[in-house]
Amino acid sequence: MLRRKKSHRDLITEKEATVLHVLAQKPATIYALEKVFKEQKVFGGMSHATLYSIIKRLEEMGYIEVKRAEKFRTGLMKKEYAVTRLGFKELIDLIVFYVDKSDVERLLSRICKNKYAKEYFFYTLFKRRKEWFLDKTPKLFREFLRLAGTDRKDEEIQIEELNIPICLLSLIQVCLSIIFYEELRSNQDLLFAILFGDAVDEDYGEDIKELKNEVKEFLKNNPWFKEKIEEYVKAEAKRLREYANYYESLLPSIGRFVEEKI
Repeated sequence: MLRRKKSHRDLITEKEATVLHVLAQKPATIYALEKVFKEQKVFGGMSHATLYSIIKRLEEMGYIEVKRAEKFRTGLMKKEYAVTRLGFKELIDLIVFYVDKSDVERLLSRICKNKYAKEYFFYTLFKRRKEWFLDKTPKLFREFLRLAGTDRKDEEIQIEELNIPICLLSLIQVCLSIIFYEELRSNQDLLFAILFGDAVDEDYGEDIKELKNEVKEFLKNNPWFKEKIEEYVKAEAKRLREYANYYESLLPSIGRFVEEKI
């Protein structure tokens, strides 16, 4: 079951989100959904009427569509529903931002076979998990999933290898936010925000000690990634120096402005 945190917005209910998650794993009819919820005892099972109203609302929001329809002799229609691209995007946002950290990996892993999953970097992370030894650093892997989970690949870049650097940027920022966690907590100025990107506001709480150890192990297992982090920091430092030089070049203009007649 997709349990959301209390801070979740009211756009979609917990039951609707759970139905969306089930349909993202495999298209199904209302009868099939009813059977799944009854067998798994989710929400104590959901009646046909309840599921019908949920399906109708999800369809109205554009989150699901009829994949296949079959007409019975009685004239009634047997409809199989599937998640749309919009519905899949909504589901990813729900999982990454609004469920407990401990559930993120489990929920994302179940929808990796969906045709839309390949459009997101969480799919790349699962695909590269063993290659990058991420199975040895489970909590760090979870944080990677949370930050890079909703990032989508460039639609114009179809080659997997060309999209990977975009994915790596999120991983670099997570590692930096963990390595310099104490400094980040005590110094929330703009420079840190630029360096850490979306990870600047991450609060790792009691997990920070374990995460630091996992980052160490991850970097030892992936020396190439340590080089990527260093390259990133050097590039950002160079960029900031260029900004500083440009700003300093503006100083004489202030004096000239004061002396000039308007």
